[in-house]
Amino acid sequence: KEVGAGLGKQESDCTWKPCSKGQFLDDTNGCQNCPKDQWSEGGKVKVCEKCPANKGVAEGAGTSQDSCTWKPCVAGQLLDQSEGCKNCPANHYSTAGNTAASCTACPPQKEVGAGLGKQ
Repeated sequence: KEVGAGLGKQESDCTWKPCSKGQFLDDTNGCQNCPKDQWSEGGKVKVCEKCPANKGVAEGAGTSQDSCTWKPCVAGQLLDQSEGCKNCPANHYSTAGNTAASCTACPPQKEVGAGLGKQ
């Protein structure tokens, strides 16, 4: 907490200092980390902003909306950096947690439908 020079006559005159980026100001407990998948630019904001759909960030690490990154894809998908998770093309597969912009081709003589190749 802080108070201006000559203004501190009692404890209640003290106010919370501005929070760092990735935090919000709780009137009771002071600066707190933003929850997972939320961000703030700090200061005296009371709530953190939510990351866009299908994007996330670790607790306290969201310092701007740009801190939010695409969440890993489910099996059978690839990660397009501009659009997020998309189904693998036909005859390709991916495992859960894929963050690559591509999927793995099926071996010769094997096939799978688009988005169905899960390992």
